Amino acid sequence: MASSAFLMYRALTAFEEELVPHGRTEAPLPMKLEAGQELQLCISFNPAHAEGLHSWQVEQALRIQFLEHPHQEQVLLRGEVCCPNLHFQSMAVDFGCILNAAQEERACGQRSASAGSSSGHGGVEEPAQALGAVGDPAQEPADAQDCLEAEVFDVLPLYGLLQPGQSQQVTFSFFGHPNVVACARALCRVQGGPSYELRLRGEASLLSYHLDTTELDFGLQLWDSLLEAEVTLQNSGKLPFTFVVLSPGTATARSPLPGVPLVVPSTGCLEAGQQQVLKVSYLPEVPGLFCKAFQLQVGHLQPEEICLRGEGSFPRICLHLPRNIQGNKRWEQILRELRGELAQDKERERADVLGEAAATEPPPADSDATLDTGLQVQLEDILLKEHILEQQAAVACSAPEEAALRLPARRRLLEAELPEYILDFGCVGLGGIHRRSVKVTSLGHFPVSFQVPGQLLCGTGFSVELERVEQLPCSQSRSFTVCLEPQSARLPLGQAALLLPIQVTGGPTVRLLLRARGVVPSLCLSRARLEFSPLQCGQCQEETTRLYNQLPVPCQWFLSREEPAQKKLYRSTLKIHICHSSQHLQLLVSGSGLEPRLEFQPEVLELGPVLPSSPGAQGTVVVKNPCSFPIEFYSLEYDLQYLAEEQILRALEGFDCRSTLLLPPRAPGEQLPPELLQLSRGQKRLQDQQAKAKPEQPTAQDEGKTSAAAALAKHYGAACLSLDAVVSEAVAAGSSAAGRRARELCSAGSQQSPQQPQDGRSPGWRRYSKARLSRSLSQPSSGDRGRQHSLSSPGQARAGAGQRKMSVVRQLAAESSGSQGSSGSPLVSAPPAQLRLSPRGSGVAELGLGSCVLPQELLVAILSERLQLRDCCQGVVFDGLQSLCAGSTLSALLCLLQAVGNRPHIYFVNLLQDYGSWQARQAAAEERAGREQEAAARREEALLWELGEEEFAALPQQQQAQLESRIRQLQRQRKQRLQLAREQQEQQQRCKEAEELEQQGKGRGKRSLVRQELSVWAYPTAVGLVEDSLICRIKDNPEPVVFQLCCQGVQVKLEVSPRQLHFARVLLHREQSRMLLLRNSCPLPVAWRLSGLESLGQSFWVSQSQGTVGPRSELAVQLCFRASKPLSVEKKIRLEVSDAENVQGVVQVENIQVLAEAYEVALNITLPEGAEGCLDFGVLNVLGSAKQVLTLRNQGQCKLAYRFRLRPAGPSTQDLASHFTVQPQQGLLPLSERPVAVQLLFHPQRELSIEDKAVLLCQVLEPSLRAGGEPMASIPVRLSARAVLSQYSISPAALLDCGAMASGTRRACSFLLHNTGLLPFQFLICRAEQGAAEPTEKGKSSQAQRRQSLEGTSAAARLSCRQAGLTLGMFTVSPAFGCILAGEQQLVRVDCAAGPPGPCQEQLLIDISHRDPRDNPLGIPYTLLAESCLPAFVVDDIEAIFEGHQICSSSNLCPGLQRGQEQQGVFLTDQRKFLFPDVLVGQRATARFSICNRNRVPCDVLLSIKASPRKLKSRPGQVFQVDPAQLCVPSCSQAFATVTFSPQKVQRYQCTFEACLDAQRSPAAGRAQSLSFEVSGEGKVPEVRVLRPARRDRRGNPLLLFRKLPLGAWEKLPLVLQNSGPVPAQVLLDLLDEEGAFFLKARPSTKCLYQAVGMEDSAGEERKLHTASLLLQCGQAAELEVLFRASLPQRLEGKLQLAVLDNPAGASTIRLLGAGCQEDFSLDNIQGLVADREEENLPESSLEEDSLEAAPGHHNQFGACALGTPCSVTFSLTNRSREQALRFQWLPEAPFHFCPQVGHLHAGCAKDVTVTLQSAVEVTFQRHPVRCLLSKICFQLPPEEVPDWDDRLGTLKWVDTTRAPGASWPLKKKVLEPEAEPAHTVLEGSSREVQLLLSAVVTGAELQLPPEELGKPSSASNSEDKAPQG
Repeated sequence: MASSAFLMYRALTAFEEELVPHGRTEAPLPMKLEAGQELQLCISFNPAHAEGLHSWQVEQALRIQFLEHPHQEQVLLRGEVCCPNLHFQSMAVDFGCILNAAQEERACGQRSASAGSSSGHGGVEEPAQALGAVGDPAQEPADAQDCLEAEVFDVLPLYGLLQPGQSQQVTFSFFGHPNVVACARALCRVQGGPSYELRLRGEASLLSYHLDTTELDFGLQLWDSLLEAEVTLQNSGKLPFTFVVLSPGTATARSPLPGVPLVVPSTGCLEAGQQQVLKVSYLPEVPGLFCKAFQLQVGHLQPEEICLRGEGSFPRICLHLPRNIQGNKRWEQILRELRGELAQDKERERADVLGEAAATEPPPADSDATLDTGLQVQLEDILLKEHILEQQAAVACSAPEEAALRLPARRRLLEAELPEYILDFGCVGLGGIHRRSVKVTSLGHFPVSFQVPGQLLCGTGFSVELERVEQLPCSQSRSFTVCLEPQSARLPLGQAALLLPIQVTGGPTVRLLLRARGVVPSLCLSRARLEFSPLQCGQCQEETTRLYNQLPVPCQWFLSREEPAQKKLYRSTLKIHICHSSQHLQLLVSGSGLEPRLEFQPEVLELGPVLPSSPGAQGTVVVKNPCSFPIEFYSLEYDLQYLAEEQILRALEGFDCRSTLLLPPRAPGEQLPPELLQLSRGQKRLQDQQAKAKPEQPTAQDEGKTSAAAALAKHYGAACLSLDAVVSEAVAAGSSAAGRRARELCSAGSQQSPQQPQDGRSPGWRRYSKARLSRSLSQPSSGDRGRQHSLSSPGQARAGAGQRKMSVVRQLAAESSGSQGSSGSPLVSAPPAQLRLSPRGSGVAELGLGSCVLPQELLVAILSERLQLRDCCQGVVFDGLQSLCAGSTLSALLCLLQAVGNRPHIYFVNLLQDYGSWQARQAAAEERAGREQEAAARREEALLWELGEEEFAALPQQQQAQLESRIRQLQRQRKQRLQLAREQQEQQQRCKEAEELEQQGKGRGKRSLVRQELSVWAYPTAVGLVEDSLICRIKDNPEPVVFQLCCQGVQVKLEVSPRQLHFARVLLHREQSRMLLLRNSCPLPVAWRLSGLESLGQSFWVSQSQGTVGPRSELAVQLCFRASKPLSVEKKIRLEVSDAENVQGVVQVENIQVLAEAYEVALNITLPEGAEGCLDFGVLNVLGSAKQVLTLRNQGQCKLAYRFRLRPAGPSTQDLASHFTVQPQQGLLPLSERPVAVQLLFHPQRELSIEDKAVLLCQVLEPSLRAGGEPMASIPVRLSARAVLSQYSISPAALLDCGAMASGTRRACSFLLHNTGLLPFQFLICRAEQGAAEPTEKGKSSQAQRRQSLEGTSAAARLSCRQAGLTLGMFTVSPAFGCILAGEQQLVRVDCAAGPPGPCQEQLLIDISHRDPRDNPLGIPYTLLAESCLPAFVVDDIEAIFEGHQICSSSNLCPGLQRGQEQQGVFLTDQRKFLFPDVLVGQRATARFSICNRNRVPCDVLLSIKASPRKLKSRPGQVFQVDPAQLCVPSCSQAFATVTFSPQKVQRYQCTFEACLDAQRSPAAGRAQSLSFEVSGEGKVPEVRVLRPARRDRRGNPLLLFRKLPLGAWEKLPLVLQNSGPVPAQVLLDLLDEEGAFFLKARPSTKCLYQAVGMEDSAGEERKLHTASLLLQCGQAAELEVLFRASLPQRLEGKLQLAVLDNPAGASTIRLLGAGCQEDFSLDNIQGLVADREEENLPESSLEEDSLEAAPGHHNQFGACALGTPCSVTFSLTNRSREQALRFQWLPEAPFHFCPQVGHLHAGCAKDVTVTLQSAVEVTFQRHPVRCLLSKICFQLPPEEVPDWDDRLGTLKWVDTTRAPGASWPLKKKVLEPEAEPAHTVLEGSSREVQLLLSAVVTGAELQLPPEELGKPSSASNSEDKAPQG
């Protein structure tokens, strides 16, 4: 195919060359073919037609045309050139961003696209372009730039051969140097073919992330609530990373485990720039403070700890009851511990607090009887936590399906068993109801809801008066009552208990133990029989028997007794009944009565007839006493002594319920007891004194009050003060500001007193006030002495003893109490008169000061100062509230209370209240209650009598029977009252007649008359006079006595007028009354009663529904009607008339007709459409107008009139008439359907705001009542209207400063007009003319100014000033006029064109329509400011330019300064050169130079780096760079030019820095400015030196030689590296160890950039590129540890390769050598000096690489020891055998001593051995061998029964020694007896020796001084010599 194509292409080429000559464009010449002729054309193919080595192909057509025929022939020519070509899968390989120090590989497929084989050679031909590190420039690595391609990218394979169609994968590798961004081109050259270019790009970075918070504070939350929060994790780096929550919770988000934070999601991956929200859920484990943390690990970085804080709480309550803790050992133990801790805390606090408080106040006594709230809360918290932890452990141990069925966290708390509260009723009787109050307090941080399930107490006898309490706030209390009714539940005898749970919502269930002991009351008698001695009738003898109640419950009992009434024997059995008990006690009583008896002889004395006016007749009667005791008899009518004694006895108190008063028995002929007689005489004398007392004379009231106050003060040890005395002392002393102020006021008052009073009152009034005041202060009341006596009684004095009290003796004046009844103003009187202050013992009298009313504040200050004195510490008693310095008693009381403050005990003693007045009030209350009961009974009786027949028939039969029974009972009661009244009347009549007869008998002498009453009844049967005679016959008197009797028969009747009560038409809510006149024309009183009133309804009532009309008199009864609703009444009421005593019943009935009608006013006011109950005028401008229309319609039945009135709604709406107009304001509303329209105009004259206020009243009038109508109702109409002025704001206000501008430039500024009002306004801006701000002319009125300002600028001014833009100097303002809607803004643009340098200022006027006329009537002034300047920057201020750098004047100080300044450069002023500090080759250093602009306009500066004049051939652009190349420095500011120095070699570089103004951007600059100076820097490389180990092998490599260790043992040796170079160095450490016996670990003081995790890399950890990486600053040393673990019983070797970044020559290798052995015995913890061991020189032959062995392990070094001083070193002996015991014995080796020297080592045990060195001579031990004999032994007993033994064990004993002379007892000595070695057997052939090497230097102290110091005097001696001179 190739040859054919070649031929074809040759033919084509030949054809083109022959037919188309070179350079010709015309068509080829035709050729002629004869018939049968053939023509051969040679077509050649030229492969070199297309340039390049890429394969290509071409297709063309060879057309053959016939000149004389249209037919054409076409020959297709195709040619192809095949070159060795390759086809790549991608021409760009992007590694993305990888981790620092990591390696990434990418595969790219390549395929041979040629027909032949292709061979090529690849590689990274061009250097990689390091784009620089990403991040902080200070942390950029050394290889961030100019990295070689071999160090960044690699490609494999580099060459190869591909057959046609064959493919091959090419691997590209990218090495991630720290923070590098690299790009490169990989070239693939094909032999015989083209070269291909692949773009490579990669970036390395560190993992970087950000957490928005690392601490979640939940605060106070409910314990059983799920707490949720969010943490945002953001990938702030360029690498994707995975994150994982370490030890995440296994529960779900809905039910997390308590106490375990749950994070969702717990793992994930974040791309660069993404963020993940972690939802953290936490359920507190136990209530209380919690602090939990979880770790979040991002990639391979150290885990980040996120802390959760908060407090879990729950609602809880506390009952103020004791707890049931006794008997539970666990609760008692916890309580003891809590009390112990509390006592310790109190002791610590008591020890810390020093001062008077600790010395004076006694410590609070601890009470063990009750638990305080704090202890209860702590006890409950401990028990709840234990319970919750047990529940959680049970749930964790149960199966998953069982755990799902467990109670939720809320229920766990409810099941906790807490000590129950005890409510003990004690012993209760079976009767009655017992109550106890329980107080519940909320103790938690949340409101608590709880309920007491009262249904659980059903049938138990207990009941609770509280069921549920909702949201009880914290620290608030609620009380409920628990009742016990034993009888209802039949409580058994003995102890009864019930547990009542109180359910707390969200909290623990509180259990209340209710306990009671049922007891049957019982009594016992001390004497079961009482025998009384014989008694006279009328006397009483008392015998005592005691009733004992031996139970703790009260016992009620009752009995009956009988007194002897005659001479007989009495014997009775009294039953003592015990309430609520079946027990009855019997008391046998017996006695005999002696009846006094007299015998009269004769029994009937007959004197015979006696003639009138005769001397009379006499008779003798003999009285005989047949009794054995004397008897006194007397006449009840004529014995004066008996009457006097009866009067005395009636005045006594103390009669019992039987009207009996027991007095001592008296013998016949004796008087009353002397005590009663003395009491009677005292009462009579007191009444006489009170009758003779005069009101003007002062009584003992003041003295009693003062004496009572003094007695109280003496009793309590308090001070006794008075208000005037306190004020007088303060005025006389004058030591305080209050006292001096009071003296000034009193002095002013005394000077003013002779003059006329200021209030205009006459002196007569002052004298009257003075007299009135003196009486009020001195006059006593009738009850004061009684109260004084009761106050001084010992009972009341003892009531308040033992406490510190502040008491005030308050005595209300008698006139004050009288004035209360008359004027009704208590404690308020006229101001006191101007009296002279002259208290006893004060100096006020000498000062001549008078009294005055002090201000309350001043009086309070004086009293407060007085109460601070020492004599008031035990309390104060104030003698009354009367004071000349207070305006009234009330004012004095208020001042005194303010001065006393919040004292705990304040008492008022009122002397006006005594026991007598209290008894009077009680009697009045009882009398009032009786009257109320009687009135209620009368009302009930009246209701029963008024009940109609129809109403009675409608009642049920049961109620009818009850009412009939009640009526009969009332009738009986009425008859009984009548009969009793008659009897009382007759009794009074008889008493009156007896008195008259007695008076007549006294007048006639000693004649005695006998009276007897005779009752005569009259029953007339007809009207008129009835006469009769009563004839009385007298025994033994033949003449009868005739009494004439007569009576008048009267018919009971009342005249009623009128019989029809007609009420006129009454408007609703009004009332009318009518009078009903009842006239009685008969001479007897008549009773009447109105019935049927209830049928009238509630709108009617009468002044009196029943009563009595006196004889021949009239009575007016008022009937009232109040119209409460529209109605028409036409009903009748009945008047029933009867006699006054209701003997005849109802004798007259009159019907009275009642007519009434009530109507209402129906006026409908219709508002405009859309007005929802309010007329809204909206918002208007002031002086605008608006109109609303009201429609009035009369919908009633009568003609009405209306009138509108405006009423103010507040102080700001007093002038509503000037803003509103009503048209028409009044009129008539006839009875028609046509409405009346009323217009309401709103034309505000000022700003006004009315919001839904009823300011318009429509009064409805009754036109027929009077002229103008009478107002019947007022209908308010609510209005809303608002009139406002234009409100605006201009920002910026008053001044627009365009600032400074460069000359020739333009700047656009603006100010904002904001319509802050409610309506739009127009504005106009114009130029301010000179004098425009001056005030207006005087002739122009303020009203015209107001009108012009409100209406805006005049039309002419607007036409002349309106233009689109306003130009003023440098400024152009647009727009200059416009309209701004409410709430919108208008931006006014101000264009400023800067001209010549200098300031510019223009004045504007802004006119706003409808604004306040007082606000700049001519326009609002506004100022425009600008300034034109030239740009420039500072070139001569060295300190400002090199800010932050060191400045040095001379180059001589440069080396020292440069060494001291590591992070900043130095500027040399003498050479104008800036020196960079030492910079690592391949890294960058930056320096910032300040470009300061101190002008007011910005400037543009060009920055450049040029070659130094000394080295013109150098290229500074490769080493020095400046950024940016151009700066724009703001005005009065500065900018920084950053120069970067990147040395490529270890040499010094120099350049020139230049800064100049940009002439193109600052054409107006006055002159060209430039700043130039030299910049110099030097490149350095890092250097690291290995300080330890100091040992080197033959090749000079550091060597770490470990001891030979048993298998599994560890040893560590130090590795110390130091940066000895001038720049920081990064060290890479690689540990090469095939057996894994060596490990590298950094010490805590050394910080690594990264280090492999653990001693062995975990399977899940990412493999590090290096073992460790360090960054060392200059001179810094790093300490690491190399650990060796003997894993194999052989020689073990490893290498630690050390590489210094950016210094390939600084790499070194540290050899590691150790060995392991398998032994059953070892010496451990050898404390030799490692440094000395490292410095040991091994023999030359042992330094060979093959023969090098591990260091001997048993070498212990003491170091330097002092002479005679013991030095000790401790190490360990370890028996590594698991079964065999060993015996060791150290062979003696002076001067070393071992302790213990001999001992046993049990299997698997170790023992410490101390070796001590003490030498008296100087000696040196170098690897001195000491031998230890080691043997295997077997014990005769089992090993576990054999104790451990060595020669240190022994028994300490005290033994007697020699007795001292004169001592009675021998001396004791302490002796240690060694303990015997346990029996054992040494195994044959098991003994061996172990060698220990010891090194030490024993030497004495030496002092060496240099020879030059020997001749100098010491400083101490010099100072001592010079001291005396000083």
